[in-house]
Amino acid sequence: MRFSEIQRQAGDHAKAMGFHDANGADPLRLCMLVVTELAEAVETIRDGWNPAEVRYVNRKPEGFPVEIADAIIRLADIGYQFDLDLESVIAEKMAFNRTRPRMHGKTA
Repeated sequence: MRFSEIQRQAGDHAKAMGFHDANGADPLRLCMLVVTELAEAVETIRDGWNPAEVRYVNRKPEGFPVEIADAIIRLADIGYQFDLDLESVIAEKMAFNRTRPRMHGKTA
């Protein structure tokens, strides 16, 4: 699946579930929602979970990969709300990164 399709599906679902109604498209709030998903990913590791493990609690998937997926879904929704062509920007940024030196010139 192309990222543009993930972005569309994430945005359509969030909108249908009312998440676009509550506070509008506040980029600061939306970025912090991504940060909270990443903090939840950190907590799974601190709790001793294997980073590759997905557990099911009352059929709900949980674990490090799930929280990373949640962060990506939230990022895709941000792209949807602000009509960003993240697929193209990601490709452009990855192409630029290939031109950079190892560790971007840093030693550690």
